[in-house]
Amino acid sequence: MKNNKGNCTGIRLESGTSLISGNSITGDVGNGITIEGDARPTITDNIIMDNGGFGVFNANAAFTINAQSNWWGHRSGPSDAGPGSGEGVGAGIDFSNWRTEIVALVSAPAADTVLSRPGSTDSTLVFFRNWANPTDVVDVTVSEEQNWLVSPLSMSVTLTDENGGSVPLRFDVPAGSGGTMNKVRVNAVSRADPTVASVDSFYIAAYLPALAAIALGPDSVLVVPGDTVQFVAQGSDQFGQNFAFDQVWSATGGAISNTGTYVVGDERGDYLVSVTDPNSTVTATAAVFVVSSVGVEEEPEGSEGTDDIPDRFALYQSYPNPFNPTATISYDVKEAVLVDLRVYDVIGREVVVLVRERKAPGRYATVFDARSLPSGLYLYRIKMGAFSEVKKMILLK
Repeated sequence: MKNNKGNCTGIRLESGTSLISGNSITGDVGNGITIEGDARPTITDNIIMDNGGFGVFNANAAFTINAQSNWWGHRSGPSDAGPGSGEGVGAGIDFSNWRTEIVALVSAPAADTVLSRPGSTDSTLVFFRNWANPTDVVDVTVSEEQNWLVSPLSMSVTLTDENGGSVPLRFDVPAGSGGTMNKVRVNAVSRADPTVASVDSFYIAAYLPALAAIALGPDSVLVVPGDTVQFVAQGSDQFGQNFAFDQVWSATGGAISNTGTYVVGDERGDYLVSVTDPNSTVTATAAVFVVSSVGVEEEPEGSEGTDDIPDRFALYQSYPNPFNPTATISYDVKEAVLVDLRVYDVIGREVVVLVRERKAPGRYATVFDARSLPSGLYLYRIKMGAFSEVKKMILLK
């Protein structure tokens, strides 16, 4: 990430638990790394310096971001919220154990934990890069706690410029090894300068999947009597992998089918839709808000001084979801404010500005027309004063 132009350049995250490692994040016009929403990345073993804004800026005061073991451009560490004279960092950044010399050789497994079923054969990659000597040859040795690896334990990797190099590691996970963790340690040494070395490790987990959580979408929806909403449930196991389960649906304020189709009843109010796995105690619940009417990009008629004025700012899950080709996005405005509602694709490119105008208090909805867009995951983000929220929707054609 070098010499990018524009606001919030470099890396910008709004969600997820990404690992940012082995990068040179330099010369960006804005921040090197900008963290928003509920993103909680781990930032380690990077060169972060000479950016126009902060090296790392954390907009979410609820989280402290792990940014240990980075080079900030000076051996005294980062400046601003940090104690040194290197690249500046914002508040909410754990910059401890910073490097006192520039990052040179970096090794990075493709995953911190590789999940494999007992009795299977699998593989993963380990990547290498030497910022000080991009065409170096690296001598690699591998060790492990269990005896699962079938790849050679010693090898040489020829690096190619800043793209570095990689090696595959193949392994057999024994039958009956469920629950066992195999720690693999990778040691890399520069052939040009043997004093330059890197050590990293990862785990191979032999696991038997079990349902750990259910994601229910939409997680909240604003509707009127008689509407129909399709709810979708996706199970995940203890490592976040997809897990199929028997779905038992229940609902208040309306009727729901065994496939998650909810028909709203006649009464206004706040209701719940739930899905449960009968073989465990895992349950997920969504909120249904039934109102007398929903405005579509108009100030709700006669809302001033009525019970329909919301008591909070809110963004609701679009419906239907998945959708084709249109989806309705509803939101509540607590007090007069500038509303900014935009849609982005999965890599963060802006697709359309749906709303950017001052709104009076009330309940609103707008229609997103995606007939000219490809299928995929889209994000929509609303800003109303200090309130900001991002949700996801899926276009299926």
